[in-house]
Amino acid sequence: MDKPDYHARIEAPEMLDYGVYLNCDRLLSCQKRLSEMVNADELQFQIVHQVEELWMKLMAYTLVDVLDWLERQDTHRIVTLMGRVHRLMRLMTAQLDLLETCRPRSTSRSGCSSATAAARNRPASNSSCACPRSCGGPSSTPISTAAG
Repeated sequence: MDKPDYHARIEAPEMLDYGVYLNCDRLLSCQKRLSEMVNADELQFQIVHQVEELWMKLMAYTLVDVLDWLERQDTHRIVTLMGRVHRLMRLMTAQLDLLETCRPRSTSRSGCSSATAAARNRPASNSSCACPRSCGGPSSTPISTAAG
């Protein structure tokens, strides 16, 4: 098996219209190169936490929208948007279960525990990525309480 060839395909997939619209190339560049991973679980750790950040961004955006609809006294829209927030919270909680598939912490430099340590110790900025917070982009704040 030629892992570097597979890794190259994973890291730089062909972008079609949908991928271009979503800026997938920039999004996918927010993870470390596969050859630089501390262990096999680190990519999972990064993706789960980055997705959590994206869901939190949508939740914050939705809650701001709720404030606008409160001023308009549109109860139906408020209930719909709060239903979205509720679903997002359930989704976020459920997807954290994926971290249970990481190797146990007791194994030295394996599992999500070393990925957590790597995230805590990474530089505060990664100028090659324009993503907010989760990947160490310019507007990033270091992870200090990452779950693992």
